[in-house]
Amino acid sequence: MIAARLNRIAAAGTAEHPHSRIRLGDGHLITVTARPDAEVLDEVFLAPGLTAPATEDWSREGVTDWGLADQEHGGSLYLNVPVEAVRQFIQDRLGEHEEQDQHDFPTGRFLINARSHHGQWAVLVEGERVGRIYLEDGVWCARAYGSDAPVECDGAEAAAARLVEVADLVAGRTVTAEQALRTELAAHAVTPHLDEDTFIGGHRNSWLVVGLSDGEFPHVQEQPYVLVCLHDPADGDEVTVERAARAGDEWSTVIGTGNPSAGAQAEIPGRSFPGADTAAVAAYIAQWRRNPYAVRDAALAALNAAANSNT
Repeated sequence: MIAARLNRIAAAGTAEHPHSRIRLGDGHLITVTARPDAEVLDEVFLAPGLTAPATEDWSREGVTDWGLADQEHGGSLYLNVPVEAVRQFIQDRLGEHEEQDQHDFPTGRFLINARSHHGQWAVLVEGERVGRIYLEDGVWCARAYGSDAPVECDGAEAAAARLVEVADLVAGRTVTAEQALRTELAAHAVTPHLDEDTFIGGHRNSWLVVGLSDGEFPHVQEQPYVLVCLHDPADGDEVTVERAARAGDEWSTVIGTGNPSAGAQAEIPGRSFPGADTAAVAAYIAQWRRNPYAVRDAALAALNAAANSNT
């Protein structure tokens, strides 16, 4: 079930519209505050009549007399509640109501409309409908308007992001390698970090780094990580994620062991992929996230095999 309003609040934050409200399908209201790109909501206020689940996610209760201008005093306030816990709370109460207050609705790149009677959700980019997403045999599909070919995606948000990318391409807007890979990684619940150096080899170089978990940038001297970038084999000095992929480009991955003990290599070349195959890059990184040591060992085996074939 899509929680479009919660998704947009978590993405945009509530700095411009403090205490953004979400109307639930059963008629109740909750109010939240969050910073941009939030995985944890700073505050969640449950209006009178709602009871928080008896779980660790809802154990940090704040003051209970926080009254809002259009609500009666009472209710309960909870601090630092994970977005996923709030999403489950919303889904347990019939999801988000189709009618939501618009004056405090965070702006975003796209909007997922309410579900139609056909069981589909229209996706709007900057106010224009660009396509629809729907579930088919348990798989989310994205279908751009004017196209007969649906694209299967891992989740509703990934399907909507795919339509945003299509809309950008049609409008002539450049989708950078970073944006394209972030979209694909989001389907695997992976968030990368951007890193860069200026004018190494005459270029501004940039790459993405993924740690074992989202959050702070991984400490590369102590923690495993994957570095990924785009490059043109004909221009060996360029390392980038800041432009769109071109014909002939390749994605390269590097696996950081995070524990360069004596005699061990701190970084190991991982797999390479065609520049157009961003989905495969994301799947490889997601596989590493699930089982980093197996992927590392496979990369070591490939490296040793290549070395032996050259001797």
